[in-house]
Amino acid sequence: MIKIRVLLSLFLYIYLVNAQSEYRVPDPPENVRIKTTSNSATLWWDPPPTAGEILVRGYTISYGIETPSKKIVIEGVETNSFTINDLKPNITYVFAICAYNEADGEDSEKVLLTAKTAGAKKDQFFKLPAPSDISITAISPRDIDVSWKDTIPEKPEDNRLDLRTRKRFYLIHYSPIGSNSPPKKLSTEKTRALITNLNPSTEYQIMIRTILPTNSEESPWKSTAPLQFRRQSSHSDPSLPKTREENAGHFMVIQSTRDPTEKFGRLYSPIWTFDDSVSFCLIFWDYIRKDSFGTFSVSILYEGDSINMAIPIYKVKLEKIGRKDKWHKILVQSKLSKNRSFQVIFEVRKSAPRQRFWIAIDDILAHGGHCPNDGLRYDKIAAVHMF
Repeated sequence: MIKIRVLLSLFLYIYLVNAQSEYRVPDPPENVRIKTTSNSATLWWDPPPTAGEILVRGYTISYGIETPSKKIVIEGVETNSFTINDLKPNITYVFAICAYNEADGEDSEKVLLTAKTAGAKKDQFFKLPAPSDISITAISPRDIDVSWKDTIPEKPEDNRLDLRTRKRFYLIHYSPIGSNSPPKKLSTEKTRALITNLNPSTEYQIMIRTILPTNSEESPWKSTAPLQFRRQSSHSDPSLPKTREENAGHFMVIQSTRDPTEKFGRLYSPIWTFDDSVSFCLIFWDYIRKDSFGTFSVSILYEGDSINMAIPIYKVKLEKIGRKDKWHKILVQSKLSKNRSFQVIFEVRKSAPRQRFWIAIDDILAHGGHCPNDGLRYDKIAAVHMF
């Protein structure tokens, strides 16, 4: 009786093993679903209905912005979900998933689907402070030493001895002032850089940004413009305007000085891409104090272009703006070059050396297409509405 049971168990084992065969590639997974956030996408699926007959060794997920060029291999038929991180916000991605085994051909037919990541949160763009105290020292007619301070607190991963963990680093863009050539770029993990082979007797604009790869975070650009925007908390000074109910208690502020040579300052948005859109809507809030004079402008700068190629989409004289000392909502609609990445530049500039201004900007949002239907008619270049 014992021998019969052993033989019967062995027979059942052989039968179960042989029941799953690899004489052909598996069928594709079924019921594939996807859910996105601003920087991630999670896929769920069910195994192929024939998984009990045709062996499935795992799944392959591919993804990309226009084509699914990046590939991830997942082992095990039991796995039925996977999260892809480090995606860009407000971008349409293409995803493909298939089952695989070791038969000729290996992969099943692909299940293709598209999904768009959510837009970044309102307070996400500038929640990190920009580098500060840029110092430039000429060490020869063609070389300069650039240093700065990083005011973002260190995180545990910054000191981890793990080659797979990419540490924070800094992007540097530099170009001659007045030139239409694209800026040159370099990156470093130190708060110091040597820039060489510059044109002698030439004034350069230098911009620096902090990147935290672990959480896909980036700071605003810090430039060598004479005046700088700073991240400000409304709770730090009772003379500051109260924040609106929607925001997180911080906004970006620029203020003039008495130095007549410090004429302007700029704030750079993150880099945006709106797929096939030929227009976009920019929404932001501003607070302008009543004793402000000068000009406030907004421009589009396409990636790779120099600052002198920025395209103005909005410009006002501060002294002519009514209802100051309160928050105003601004909507700007503009044409957009199709499939080109760009950023928005906010610039405040004195019209005369002794003028002064104080401006706060908050909740910068942008999306492809038209601005909300508010009864306005937009011209061919831009339209602005103040609440």
